Amino acid sequence: MTKYYGKFGFTLKQKREGHPDIYDDVVVTKPTVGKILRQAVTYAPGIGYIEAQKQSVRISAVMSELLITNIEDLKFAEYQGRFLEVDSYDIKYPRVVVSLGGRYNGQTSET
Repeated sequence: MTKYYGKFGFTLKQKREGHPDIYDDVVVTKPTVGKILRQAVTYAPGIGYIEAQKQSVRISAVMSELLITNIEDLKFAEYQGRFLEVDSYDIKYPRVVVSLGGRYNGQTSET
């Protein structure tokens, strides 16, 4: 199996200073190591010369403290220099299998 070295991205809620009832989304990335279980690319015919391409990846990673407490806030993962959105995850303690697909166009800590 191929090794995975990348980042998992979380969108966490943080209280705004001076406003106890207002929360802001804060993006946190965590370096992660795991195994790539599946890689696939599917093409859908588009209009004219444009074809839609969807990349599908499954990664198995050991759960960290951040991943255990904030698994529902996991939004994206870095894969081959791109950010892919999390489609689903399957907890098989002490590991988690994350299914990725499609480009993530939301906020990352680098933007």
